[in-house]
Order: sequence, then C-alpha cells, then structure tokens
Amino acid sequence: MATEQIFTELEVKIPSSSKTKDTFIRGALTVPVRPSTPRSCVVILHGFGGHRNYCYQKLLAQALAQESLGFYSLRFDFRGSGVSGPVDNESQGRTLEGDVQDVKDVTDWIRDMPTEDESTMSIVAMVGHSRGNIAMYCYVARYRARVPYLINCSSRFRAELIIEKALDANPNWIRDGGYYAHIARHMKSVSSFIPAAETRSLAMPKMGDVLDEIQRNSYAPDFLCIYGLQDKPVFVEDSAKYANHLGQSCTLELIPEADHNFYSVDKDTGMRINHNPKVVSKIVQWLSDDQRRSRFVKKYAGNNSLGAMSRFKKVDGVVNFRDLGGWLTDLQTGEETPQRIRPRFMYRSASLNTISQKGQHAIRALDIKVSFDLRSDNECHKNGIYSISGLERVHIPLGREDDLSPEQVAEKLLAYLKGVHGFLDVYEEILENGALVSVSKSTKTRHKSSFGTVFRHILERPSEPFLIHCTAGKDRTGVLAALVLMVCGVDMNTIAREYELTQFGISDKFETVVSKLQARYPDLSHQQVASLIASTYETMLRVVELIKRKYGGAEGYLHEKLGFSEQEIQKIKLNLLETIN
Repeated sequence: MATEQIFTELEVKIPSSSKTKDTFIRGALTVPVRPSTPRSCVVILHGFGGHRNYCYQKLLAQALAQESLGFYSLRFDFRGSGVSGPVDNESQGRTLEGDVQDVKDVTDWIRDMPTEDESTMSIVAMVGHSRGNIAMYCYVARYRARVPYLINCSSRFRAELIIEKALDANPNWIRDGGYYAHIARHMKSVSSFIPAAETRSLAMPKMGDVLDEIQRNSYAPDFLCIYGLQDKPVFVEDSAKYANHLGQSCTLELIPEADHNFYSVDKDTGMRINHNPKVVSKIVQWLSDDQRRSRFVKKYAGNNSLGAMSRFKKVDGVVNFRDLGGWLTDLQTGEETPQRIRPRFMYRSASLNTISQKGQHAIRALDIKVSFDLRSDNECHKNGIYSISGLERVHIPLGREDDLSPEQVAEKLLAYLKGVHGFLDVYEEILENGALVSVSKSTKTRHKSSFGTVFRHILERPSEPFLIHCTAGKDRTGVLAALVLMVCGVDMNTIAREYELTQFGISDKFETVVSKLQARYPDLSHQQVASLIASTYETMLRVVELIKRKYGGAEGYLHEKLGFSEQEIQKIKLNLLETIN
C-alpha cells in the first residue's frame, strides 16, 4: 500500500546581501501538501561543523509538514558551510555577524515568497542547533523579529567558553591565527582552518543580555531548550542557565544518553544509537496547537493576568466569558509610563440566551451595565433573545444582517479548501459590514454602525462596564476585540493569542460542532473540519496585518470607516487605558 505524500521538497537558491558578488545561500524548502492557515514556515539552522541535513534537520522538516501542523520549513547552509557560497572575508572566517546576516537574508526571502493563494508567509518558529542558535537569538534581538517560538538545541549560554574549544584544538591558536577543525563543505567533512577572528566573534555575545533584549519586546516568545546530558562540546550546565534565565517562558527537555548531536554508543555492542527522532518528537509536540494554546493559557490567562482575578469568568450557562482588560501596551517600553487595558470594563463572551439565574447574578456582580448583541435577527429568532434585570441589551447586527454562527462561517470557509483566502475573506467582510449602517428588524433601531456603536459607548460612557458577544464569541466578537486592543497599542502577538483563547473557552462545545459538520461533509477529514471553526493564532495575525494594510491600522479604521475624529480616537484610548502603579 502506497504511503500518502505529505510534502514536496524544493532546492532553493537565496540571494545573499554578501559583499562577494553572485553569492547565494543554498537551502531546501519543504512544502506541505496540506499547509496551515495562514501559511507558516519554520526556519532550521545548523551549527558550527554541520550543514542543513545534519542531525535531525531533514527529519524535522518532514515531520513539520504533517497534516496536524502543516508547516513549511526552510533549512539552509550558512555561507562557508555545506553547499552555500563563500564568506565575505576568508581571513575572518565564518563570523557570527555573517551568520546573523544570513538569517536575515533567509527570513526576508521567506516573507517575500509568494504562495499558492498569493498570501504572505509568516515565520512561526526558528530552530537553532549549537552555534546556529546563537545566531538565531542575536538576529531576533537585533531586528526585533516577531518569531513566537524559539527552539534551542545544544547551544552555549556562556559563549565566551568557545575559547576553550579553540585551546583544546590548538593551545597556540592565537599565535597561529587560528586552528584546524572538521567542517562540512559540499556535504563532506573536510579539515578546514578556522581563523581566530571567527572564534572571537562567537565569544562576544553575552547571552543573558541578548535574551533580555528579546524579552523586552512585548511579544514575549516561548522558548524550548533540548540538550543531551552526554554533550562534550557544550557544558550541560548551560541548559540550566538558559532555563533559569528565561523562567516560565522556557521548556527544558533533556535526553540522558545523548551527546551534542543527539547520538550515543551502546556500551555492549559498540553500535551507534540515534536519538534525533526523540528531538523531532519533542519539537513537534511542543509546536502542536494544543501545547501552544495551553502554554498561553498558563502564561497569560491564569490568576496572575489580572492580579487576583482570573481572566475567564464563571457565568453559569454562558461559555467563553472573559475580561478583555489587563493586557499590557507597547507604551511601557522606554521611558513611557507603563499602561494596560482597563480590567473590569470590557468583557466578551458567547451568546447570553442560555444564561441561568445563577449566571444572571454573576453578570450583576461584575457590574456590567450594557451588552452589545452582534447576532443577526435570524440567529436571535432561532436561538432566543435574553432579558436580564439591570442589563441594557443593545442589538447591533452587522450591516448586512449576515448569519455568522460558527457553522455558517464554516460554510463560507469551505471555499478555502479550493484555494480561496478563507478566514481572511470572512473577517474582511466582518470589518466592512461592521462599519455599515445597521437596522435591527426586531427593534427597528437604526445605528450608525455596529462597531461604531461600541466605540461610541467607550467614548461617551467610560464608567459603564459592557459586554460584546455574538453566537460563539469567536468571529464577529473576535474582530471587534482585536480592533479595541489594536487601537490601544497592544502588540499583534498578544492580540492573536487573546483571540486564540476562544479555542479554550468553547472547548466543551467544539467537538459537538465538528461532529455536526463532519456528518454534513463526510469527504472532509476531522482536521479539515476542525480548522474551519478553529480560532488560531495565525489567523488573527493575518487579520491584524490586513487591518494595517487596508485601513492604516485600527486608528485608520476608526477614522475612515467609523467616522471618529482624531480627538475622539485619543479620548477612546484614554478611556480604555490605565496607568500601572
């Protein structure tokens, strides 16, 4: 029985910004048959004496392409290694500066690479082995690159100890201007002279300072560190130094028998044992949707995110109910006064039509004064209209009265499986319809626009906490929530992760909807159906990019589409933010 092909692999030649004329970086692009939505790529970097197919790299690329992830990946040879072109200055060797420039050239090429649906490619993760990891961290810190997942395999924390490696190879390396080592050239191990300047460049970074610079960026990536306990080139203590420095942002995985390149030798038989599949398995599990989501919930959505309060609220009979406050803004960088979105002011949830008496008490305890119901008249008629004492319900269906329940959104997204833009098209439609004049058929109330009504409340009634919801609190609510966070200056990573919390908030009902749709469309796999109603990080990243590109950002949307003046927009921001003492 033939095995289904899940990827294709393409040889690529990437232009280098090297001073050497006609120099290229050679790589292998692994293309999944069923890519993630939106298109996402993992960059894989090798170490000092390796090349793009060294250790686990090729096996990892193939595993990342499987349907559960659907990631593209690019593994490449640094200049001076493998089959890539030469370094700028042979007397200087393959310097760290040159490696960082190679990483930038490769990542720029990936982001500019056209895809089948003409969308842009985002870089979801980077995997660096040994020296490649140092180049990866230095690149992210220097260019403030927004890479949400950074994976370190067998890398030094104390970069200065690379000097000991040079001394072991040649005690007179300074006098001799370098030392000889075996490195990969044209996919063969050859003895090559390593200039002293190359070694000095690798010893320069203070990794603690580099990591601090990365973490000062408000997007705060997650880190995975994998080490073999029999590593000889790198002291295993460095794994603990990374883990201790990064704290809760870091996951540390140890393979007791493995060496620097994740091999070992059986003491009885002398046979070489390959532990690289374990490395691949750990990376794939760590990058799975469930683990990415659970890390974010643990990191940002627990009891510490709003002081003593939990972000998710227990409102009996209502799912996906959470506070939109507490998220830090980019204003906390530099000498600006640290600020965050006001807690206990703006909430989001699924529909309240199933709320119990106990849940109604919870609403009153939260002091919520107004609920903005984004559901269409059809949805309200089908699922019910609620009435809660002390709560003003304002029905603000989107301008075209579309039924956009998760099932109906999935219907629209079926076109994506045939190559259409999918979620991005649906959410662009929500943005456009949210700005149209809307008229509720049930109440005959005419509003300037659905989204404009909510921002008008923020502008004019800042002392009255409010709630926004649609049917599942996912699509229309998610787009509106993203606009609120964007206008306040919350970074795109946090906005995308906040959106993804809905997957956690509706988890009890998720499989029920998947089963219903799969029964309707038996030709689709469970994974395909699940992707149609998922709220993924990557989807909202693309929506944020769309808002920036099409409307000039959230402020541009409020000004051009909703009709707010610059002065009103600044007042809206003022009403949404609070200073952190």
